[in-house]
Amino acid sequence: MARRTRQDAHATRERILDAALVCLLRHGAAGATLELIATECGHSRGAIYWHFGSRQNLLGELFARGRPDASEGLREVAIRQCSDPFRLLFADLVRVFDHTCRTPRVRRTVELLLRSGASRELGGIGDVLAACAMPEVRMLELVYQRAGALGQLREGVDTATAARSLHAIAVGVLLGSILEPGILDLEMGAASTVEDLLRLHMAVPFATAGTWFTPCAG
Repeated sequence: MARRTRQDAHATRERILDAALVCLLRHGAAGATLELIATECGHSRGAIYWHFGSRQNLLGELFARGRPDASEGLREVAIRQCSDPFRLLFADLVRVFDHTCRTPRVRRTVELLLRSGASRELGGIGDVLAACAMPEVRMLELVYQRAGALGQLREGVDTATAARSLHAIAVGVLLGSILEPGILDLEMGAASTVEDLLRLHMAVPFATAGTWFTPCAG
């Protein structure tokens, strides 16, 4: 009985989160009221408060649910022990791009985040997103530091600047693929797109796209 109750509660939470995402995309942050969300999911405002406590908590869980899963490979210990950090980073970025493109819920949430993340309409969620980006940028910087220690980083590249730049470009690529899929189709070209991004900072050029960074002989 307790298990069934937990399952029912989980299903209700998921319906509320799905409805919140629909309303936010349809009406924007300011227009997606709890009343609209309640109507969309078929539950009362009281049910929303009971499950989430506040609109802020609802939004926080919505965004956490829609973020691409954290990589098991791109971790500090793995980076520091890796002999091929650019390959590690390549695999992680391709996974994030591919998962975002092929998972409708994640894709819609990423679209919402990228459209509204800097807006104060979401009641401070922009600050939350900025805080979430900090560890991601830090992991990228560790990758570049490791590449530099191994002689794989292009001469003159500043690791902190490169990490921030790559993060910003990756966010822009995701947004572009969602808003203008006819121009940038990550479902067809995620790997080649990532290769082009990493080419900016690699010390050794690589061969034809799709062969995974096979270094050129000369």
